Amino acid sequence: MAQVAPHVEVMASGDEHFLSCFVQGSTGSIVSLAAIMPADIVALDRTVQALDLKTAVEIHLRIQLLANAIYCLAPSGHATARLKAEMELLGRWKSGTPRPPIT
Repeated sequence: MAQVAPHVEVMASGDEHFLSCFVQGSTGSIVSLAAIMPADIVALDRTVQALDLKTAVEIHLRIQLLANAIYCLAPSGHATARLKAEMELLGRWKSGTPRPPIT
């Protein structure tokens, strides 16, 4: 990416696409799973930069399990509530209870 347009910063935004974006040279990521497992996401980026793809795939699979549990279950509109519940379980969010819908 950088070879084609070095002046453009490319940021990954899909939690399920970390590995492919990092391998292709994403400048960074804007993702919600960083609130839950930041060490794994940093480790994935570092292993890709070190060209240790075997370890990168192992880390990616750990991240993917949680991404699937939060974002791939029906109904998809509950992903934010699942993310907040996980943050509450980890002690990083006061309450995982979602607010009522806006009418």
